[in-house]
Amino acid sequence: MNIPGITYLPHAQINFKKWDECIDNAPNGLIYGYSYYLNHMAENWDALLINDYEAVMPLIWNKKMGIRYCYQPPFMQQGGWFGKWPGEFINQLVKKITSFTRYGDWVFNYGNAETAEWQHAHILTNYILDLKTDYNNLRIKYKTDLLNNLKIALKHNMEYHNATNIDAAIQNFRSHYGNRMPGVKEKHYHQFSVLCHYLQANDQCIIREIKDEEGYMIASALLLSDSKRIYNVMNTNTEKGRRLSANHFLFDCIIKEFAGSELFLDFEGSDLPGVKSFYENFGPMNESYYHWHYNNLPFPVNLLKK
Repeated sequence: MNIPGITYLPHAQINFKKWDECIDNAPNGLIYGYSYYLNHMAENWDALLINDYEAVMPLIWNKKMGIRYCYQPPFMQQGGWFGKWPGEFINQLVKKITSFTRYGDWVFNYGNAETAEWQHAHILTNYILDLKTDYNNLRIKYKTDLLNNLKIALKHNMEYHNATNIDAAIQNFRSHYGNRMPGVKEKHYHQFSVLCHYLQANDQCIIREIKDEEGYMIASALLLSDSKRIYNVMNTNTEKGRRLSANHFLFDCIIKEFAGSELFLDFEGSDLPGVKSFYENFGPMNESYYHWHYNNLPFPVNLLKK
C-alpha cells in the first residue's frame, strides 16, 4: 500500500519521459538519475515518486540467496531522490525504503542533506568547479603545487588530444586500477562501455588524452556530460605520466577547453588523500554527498551480509 504522497512503482510502470523531465528540472539533477543511465547500469530498479513526478528516487536492487537488497552500481557515484522533495516526507521516505528491502547500501546525492542527517549517513567528499568564468579567472585559484607541476609538464612537449575509442579508454583505466576495485567485475565494465557508446552517439561522452613526444598516451580522462556538468568518471595516469605531471596538464587543458561554458566540472571525489589533494589544487568547492547503510535482516542471516 502506498504511503500518502509517496508512490511506489515497479520498473514496468515508470513513465521514463516524465522521469527524465523531473531530472532535467531538478535543482539537484545529475546524470546518474536519468533513466538511460539506470537502465544501462542497474541490475534492477523500481521507483518512488512524490505526486506526479515532482520528485523521484530510484530503488536499485538485486537478489542474493533469494534476499532482495539495495546497492549502488559501479560508475554511478550518487543516487537518492531528485527534485522538489518536501521535508515532511522524510520519515515516510525512510519507512518506504526499509519496507522495500531490509538490507541496503544507499548513496544520497548532494541535495539530500536533510535526509542523510536524519539517518546519520556518512559524509563523503566531492569536488566541483564552476566553469562559467573564463580560463584566466579560473587559473587564479590554482594552488602553487599545481602551478609548479604545470611548469614541469610544459618542459616535456606533451600534447592534448581528442580521442574517440571508448573501449581503449576503459581498458587503460582497468589495467592501471582494476586490481584496486575488486568489486567491479567484467559485466560492470561491459555495462559501462555500452552506456558510453550510447552517450557518445548523443555527444555526451568525451575522451581527452595527453600524449608524450613519441605519441604514446600517458594520461587520459573519460568524461560524461549532461546539460549541467562534465563528469570525470575514469581518469588514468601512467607511471610516465606521473613523472611528467601529465595529469595536472590534462585537467588544466580540460578546464581551458570548457571555460566560459554553463557547466560544472565534477571531479567525482575524493576522500583518498592523494586524489583529494590533487583535485584541491584546482580551487574547486566541496559538494558533499552521503552514504547510508542498514542491515535489518534477521539473525543469523544478517551475519552473512554486512
